[in-house]
Amino acid sequence: MFYLTKKFGRFYFIFLSFLLVSISGPSNSHEVSVRDLILYHPSLFFEKKGEGEAFFSITNEGSDSDYIIGFHSEFSKTVELYKYNELLDKFDNIGRSNTPYLDLRESPLEIKPGESITFDSLGYILIFKEVDSSLSWFDMHQSVIFFRDSGEYKIDFEVEYNE
Repeated sequence: MFYLTKKFGRFYFIFLSFLLVSISGPSNSHEVSVRDLILYHPSLFFEKKGEGEAFFSITNEGSDSDYIIGFHSEFSKTVELYKYNELLDKFDNIGRSNTPYLDLRESPLEIKPGESITFDSLGYILIFKEVDSSLSWFDMHQSVIFFRDSGEYKIDFEVEYNE
């Protein structure tokens, strides 16, 4: 029961975050365009010491698919990616790095035209492990996302601690 409550709680938090971002207007929104892709409200949650979970979505407003081919963390030693499997009600490991760079070139994540990919507790989960313990809430928590066609983009995460 706690698992479902946690899933719905995060869903509502993300929904409310998107709602607040859309209401707040362009001066306060945390939305970035990378060619035909739009990244919405990247947030980083720390629920366990040394481990952060990323929340954001990417929408493809172009006419061709683009692909996520990698992530690089500037604040952690390793990166992991999981995808929720509804049939088995569990998360499948898609990639795990032993370095700050997670290479997805062999099985990139496709973002089809007019569609979105979401990193949250109901889709993909991007986890940064062995986070630099000297960082504080006010420090920059940046990661680089690499797209096959759109190039790379440095993500500035808004940070929340629940430790």
